[in-house]
Amino acid sequence: MNQKTAKLLHRYASHSGQNVKELKKWWLSLNHMERARERQRMLEELGQETSEAAESEENAQ
Repeated sequence: MNQKTAKLLHRYASHSGQNVKELKKWWLSLNHMERARERQRMLEELGQETSEAAESEENAQ
């Protein structure tokens, strides 16, 4: 697991309320195709959160 993946897992864990250690154990149990699929899903889910936060900041101004 590289730093980029660890950072993604930390961000996703805080977003979803999951335990980081358990999430990392689960991640290591996946094969490379499953990891790619899950990485994309996590990025999409976190991207929606980021875009919603940006929209709320724009509306506040």
